[in-house]
Amino acid sequence: MCTGRSSFSAKTRQVFAVKSGVDAFLDIARRNFCEATEAAHELIRAVRERTVLESPRLDYTANGLFRIKMTRSDFSRYSVNASHFDASLPALNPLGDVSAVHDDVNGATNERDDEGGGRVIKCTCDGLDVINSRCKEAGDEVRVSFNLHTGN
Repeated sequence: MCTGRSSFSAKTRQVFAVKSGVDAFLDIARRNFCEATEAAHELIRAVRERTVLESPRLDYTANGLFRIKMTRSDFSRYSVNASHFDASLPALNPLGDVSAVHDDVNGATNERDDEGGGRVIKCTCDGLDVINSRCKEAGDEVRVSFNLHTGN
């Protein structure tokens, strides 16, 4: 599941704004973007399947990066037990200070998950950083090709 849909929808519309077949480089960049996006979804699917945790979600930020969101309790269980779940699972690196994130309603300034339940921790991993880099490169290539074809 991916949240941040409006940002992702806008990026997808930009990537597919020029019809295929107009520019081979644009078609390659578009394919690279799609492959990187599919890899991000596969990563979160693997984390959810192998750990049997329900809260991990894929989030697409306004600045065009994929992040993993999960409740603090699931993050703690994952961090402690990831190697017990599956040795191939990535180590998750939290973005920001997680000590202020609480699963209870007392930490009112923290973001809630999409279902309105516990508080969330945003994190990334080495594999997701590589995917984000691929998406950014493909997006930049699309932007250059788009500007060439539209005269912008």
